[in-house]
Amino acid sequence: MGVDLFNMKKHSKRLLNRFFLFVMIAALVLLAFIILFFYGETERTSKDEMGGGVDTLISWSNSIYHDNQARAYALLDEAKSIAIEKEDSKLIGDVFFKEASFHKSLDFYTKAINSYRTAAKFYDKSSRPRELADTYYNLADIYKIIGDYNKSLDYCKKGLLISETFDDIVNSRRFYRTIGSVYKYLGNFEKSINYYQKALELSKKNDVDYAAALNNLGTAYEEMGNDSMALEL
Repeated sequence: MGVDLFNMKKHSKRLLNRFFLFVMIAALVLLAFIILFFYGETERTSKDEMGGGVDTLISWSNSIYHDNQARAYALLDEAKSIAIEKEDSKLIGDVFFKEASFHKSLDFYTKAINSYRTAAKFYDKSSRPRELADTYYNLADIYKIIGDYNKSLDYCKKGLLISETFDDIVNSRRFYRTIGSVYKYLGNFEKSINYYQKALELSKKNDVDYAAALNNLGTAYEEMGNDSMALEL
């Protein structure tokens, strides 16, 4: 009887040990699953940010471009690598254009100019005249901002020629407005007014652009000393 009781206790202890062992293994498996799950989520987030399509990587809707400058440049490098690997000239142009626009938003104008020029080469190579005109506009705008008016006019005229060929009203309006501003800064008010009037003519279907065009024209008349014409506007 004593032996049976001893064996029962021994058996119970063995079962209890097995139970605890089972619980420990189950806990370890659960912990491993949780770790793998969160690691996978982290990797997936990283891949979404860094390894997505080029369009996704360079989209302004990506909050990284507004929140984290270092990671934004990392995204641009990733996009550049993908585009170069694909040997797609238009896509490479898009990445350099975005890089230039990001530089411009940070007032890094020299870097922006270099990237826009590179984008222009790839757009020209891939026969993308509309994108090329848009690139020329941004170059003209930067040169206007930094006071290099001759280069601004050069890019405006090159871009305007393309825009008028394809009846691109949006870019044509922007080029006319920029040329008008440059001539105003140069003190050539007659030419300034002439181009502002052209921009005004193309802005009639857009209230915001029309108001801006009227304001530009008015300031040109004021600086010319023709206050009566400014008031009539």
